[in-house]
Amino acid sequence: MAYEGDKVEVDLEKYPTAKALFSRCQDFFKEVQNLTPGKDLEARLNKEYGPGNPIYEDMCKYIRQGVLENE
Repeated sequence: MAYEGDKVEVDLEKYPTAKALFSRCQDFFKEVQNLTPGKDLEARLNKEYGPGNPIYEDMCKYIRQGVLENE
């Protein structure tokens, strides 16, 4: 990891779990990029992208795995 001021850069080739998480986040952002922020969106995200959703489950898995790898 490299720190520059308030920025943190992660070498995704060095950290495959971070790379997998980044990729899965990109999938999520592609699906929601044109949605208007607000309470309706929040409700929709909680309903459609919460526990049980493959993107949610993968993101949780990669976050947990990354924490364990860096303890």
